[in-house]
Amino acid sequence: MFKVLVVDDEPSIRLTISEFLKRAGYETLTAHDYDSAHSLLAGTTIDLAIVDIKLPRRSSFELLQELNSC
Repeated sequence: MFKVLVVDDEPSIRLTISEFLKRAGYETLTAHDYDSAHSLLAGTTIDLAIVDIKLPRRSSFELLQELNSC
């Protein structure tokens, strides 16, 4: 199954995107910031990431660079 990581600090946005993807048949993982996304990535492989451009504490660009190196 196609696995999508959704990272957004707004719970309603995270939930809405995740629900639309689940209804379309995708498996979703959700995280509210860089650290929680980083924790989810340990031991799992994702096919796609949807990442909010402005995350608290650490840059979303740092997360995207890390995802790109996996």
